[in-house]
Amino acid sequence: MRISNRARERVKRIPRGLFFILLVLSIGAVIALVNSAQVVQVGTIQGSSTHVVIRPIGAGDHVNGNPNAPVQIFVYSDPECPYCKYFELSIVPQLQHQYGNSIVFIYRHFLLPFRTKSPTETVALECAAELGGNNFFFKYLDALFTATPSNNKLDLSTLTPLAMSMGLAAPFTQVQFDACRASAAPKLHVDVDQAEAKKAGMSITPTIVLRNHNSEIVIPGAYYGKMTAAIDVLLGKQQ
Repeated sequence: MRISNRARERVKRIPRGLFFILLVLSIGAVIALVNSAQVVQVGTIQGSSTHVVIRPIGAGDHVNGNPNAPVQIFVYSDPECPYCKYFELSIVPQLQHQYGNSIVFIYRHFLLPFRTKSPTETVALECAAELGGNNFFFKYLDALFTATPSNNKLDLSTLTPLAMSMGLAAPFTQVQFDACRASAAPKLHVDVDQAEAKKAGMSITPTIVLRNHNSEIVIPGAYYGKMTAAIDVLLGKQQ
């Protein structure tokens, strides 16, 4: 594109200080635009171009909400992660209130190695699901997140009493719960989730994978604003 002599004269008349201020503001606007675009990158994790390969909703999944919702939200989470705790106890209820039957949450396990108590806790979670069903799993999950100070600070001896303290909501005995925790089956379910998360290249908890019928958005971390922006895109509310 050619610049006319008149345009060049106008540029020369702009004071040097003002010119640099305008230049900085323009660069800032571009950076803000790029950062906002990162929220809706499709099929990426942390800016990577690698497609995220995860299984669709299956019979063994922990499903919270309408299974036929147009937007599916897969949550890869660690029970000793403070950001996972914030996501489950604060962000999830807000999104459920805002979007209702338009979204569904699928909880899956992704444990980071330095949180050494998480494997024991996830086995207890799987036993809650096996013995008490899907609804009891999420009640126990919320109770566990509420009880733990996070970062390996939960007293593991409280896992069984916590399940039993839920009264009639627990349709099993303490003996059954402890026997399940001592078995190998619950860990197998955790291992499937863990292997899938690693294969997909996840490195942050929580990692959220949002999908509709033909698109995917990945958000590493617990961010309400990014979640609403992504859900709106997938629901077609933004172009």
